[in-house]
Amino acid sequence: MKKMNMAYRLQLIKEVARRREIEATGDAMSVHIYQLVESQKEAVGVDYKDRTSFVGNHYDEHAGGWVSDDWLSMK
Repeated sequence: MKKMNMAYRLQLIKEVARRREIEATGDAMSVHIYQLVESQKEAVGVDYKDRTSFVGNHYDEHAGGWVSDDWLSMK
């Protein structure tokens, strides 16, 4: 089994704690809203690297991140 990144583990712990806290309140509306938000996150499921452009920027794997499209016009 591969070791998880510490930041990823911390994120998982926070999500579980948040879910348990919301479920422990017993407030049906907050539980329903939380479930809607979580289901929306799962439905979208698009990785930012999968998008090729975003508002005048594009993701460049070689550069390791988002780069302004203005750099393309300078070449």
